[in-house]
Amino acid sequence: MEEDKSLLYATTYQLNWLVERICALLMGIMVMVIWFGVVELYFLHLGFTWAEEFSRYVMIWAALLAVS
Repeated sequence: MEEDKSLLYATTYQLNWLVERICALLMGIMVMVIWFGVVELYFLHLGFTWAEEFSRYVMIWAALLAVS
């Protein structure tokens, strides 16, 4: 019984570690995409519309993973 709890705690710790890293990666991607969107809109005058939508979806995924 004690071995089962130990295995369960080890597995949940590893899963939590992985989810934290994925959330951090998604937040970093979101910052880079928003930064790119600002630069291309105000300095390059291009007007790509995918940056805002992509960052919104990344933020939703990061929030849902952070809650889990």
